[in-house]
Amino acid sequence: MHKNIKLLDELPFFQQRTIISVAEITTGLSQQSFKVRCLNDQLFYAKYFDKYNTEYAQIEKEVLLNSASSPITTSLLYSDEHWLVTPFIEANDLSKLNLPIKNKLNIALELMLTFQKLIIPSKKIKPISFIAHGDYYINALALNKNQQQILRSLLSDDDAIKAQQLTLCHGDFNFTNMLLNSPLTGIASDEIPILIDFECCCYSEVEYDIAMMIAVNNLLNYLSVDTVIAQIKVYLAQRMVNISTKKVMRYLGKSLLLNALWYICRFNRTNDNKWLILAKQQFQQADVLNNNKTSIVDRLKLHLPA
Repeated sequence: MHKNIKLLDELPFFQQRTIISVAEITTGLSQQSFKVRCLNDQLFYAKYFDKYNTEYAQIEKEVLLNSASSPITTSLLYSDEHWLVTPFIEANDLSKLNLPIKNKLNIALELMLTFQKLIIPSKKIKPISFIAHGDYYINALALNKNQQQILRSLLSDDDAIKAQQLTLCHGDFNFTNMLLNSPLTGIASDEIPILIDFECCCYSEVEYDIAMMIAVNNLLNYLSVDTVIAQIKVYLAQRMVNISTKKVMRYLGKSLLLNALWYICRFNRTNDNKWLILAKQQFQQADVLNNNKTSIVDRLKLHLPA
């Protein structure tokens, strides 16, 4: 049994209950999480943050505490430095629904607009800083001075972002983070999706959430960037929201790069090839997007296994 599963028994929340079974959830792309079944068929979702990610735990905790009355989030039952426990929701995530990408995008965009209206007073949620993210990966991947300079040049944009109007962003609109009770073939017209995974919340422009949604769902594997952005702009125009294609493109290249580096860190820790595959996809999409004559991997001199 995994050591983190053993730790669940020691949490005060579960010491008051009898754990019947624990199953690791492997569909998401964030922190390690578990479905915990207790006596009387009580189901809980337990999420573990290792020592590198406790700051993310604090962000998610504050979002959950401050959005308790919202129909699009769930309640926080227990938290400490490394663990968050919420009710387990028996539902399909949006990635599993047999719907056209356009329909999934519309659902995600409506959820995005609803989330961005939430008022979350928090000192933990900060304006997006690509340079700060870059510094994290510089340390995590032990990049040399030349690699550091190249990475910072690829991510440099913070001054331009600070000059713009910022809004609350989820930062990880992965379709796996949107839960619906609908059958796999569709959704009910009055159903409100549940949004999960708030550890990447930040303040940025609306275009950042859109760009990260495109990147993390690998939408460029299925549609051209022009087609994706056009579909998004049509839906948002119906909601009286206008976005800048130029800004989406600016954020998209950086989002793809950050995702790729995150996946490499995961691969280095787990040696699970799924993270390596995802990293290579994000790098490749960033190269195509930016018409790079020399790939980012080659520019950074990253040595990725074949």
